[in-house]
Amino acid sequence: MPSEAEDWAENAGIDTSPILYDLEIGDDGLDGLTLVEPDNFSFVNGRVRIIGSIPEEDFVSARLQYGTGLNPGAWIQIGPEIVESADSARLANWDTTELEDGIYAIQLVLIQERQQIEKVSLVVSVDNTPPELEFVTDIPGGEVAYQQDKELLFEVKFENNSEIDQVDFYLNGNLIASRKVAPYLVPWSVAVGDYELEIIARDQAGNTADYSISYTVVPD
Repeated sequence: MPSEAEDWAENAGIDTSPILYDLEIGDDGLDGLTLVEPDNFSFVNGRVRIIGSIPEEDFVSARLQYGTGLNPGAWIQIGPEIVESADSARLANWDTTELEDGIYAIQLVLIQERQQIEKVSLVVSVDNTPPELEFVTDIPGGEVAYQQDKELLFEVKFENNSEIDQVDFYLNGNLIASRKVAPYLVPWSVAVGDYELEIIARDQAGNTADYSISYTVVPD
């Protein structure tokens, strides 16, 4: 529906197009042929362990392959041909380090007797790029004048908050706060002394970025 007709469609009881992925994998395929790990629509990076199950009945061989996008037009094989059935076992390690960040489909293809072919697939987002962290707190000259009841706000921002899993704030090596959703902001009551603030951000693929700054709180 066009945006101007959304209210009319809702009042008329007309279903609208979904805006979220269905993370459940359908069970219309061959029983026992599954990809267990990684999770469907998860973020991955580096060398990715692929775990799955392949039924023994009528088994001839199997192979893993990947392609670009939700519906790849071409496939590239991952590792050698699989010559044994498996039960929630490691089928291959997929090296994504040289791939461009983006969406990829992984497919497990089973060849049975009489050349029957069964397939099961999932989709992942490859992300090998650390998050870009911007520290926005102003500490002029690395010094902060002490004032009673004064708070200093430690804040970081990211270009894409949806990719961030967690941000940890350390002061002189001690964890003082963790944030999993924006705003990534921590208030700190000032106290006279020397400090080193370290901020470590982790995205959903496991990439990390860190930032550190030293400053001194001086008597007013």
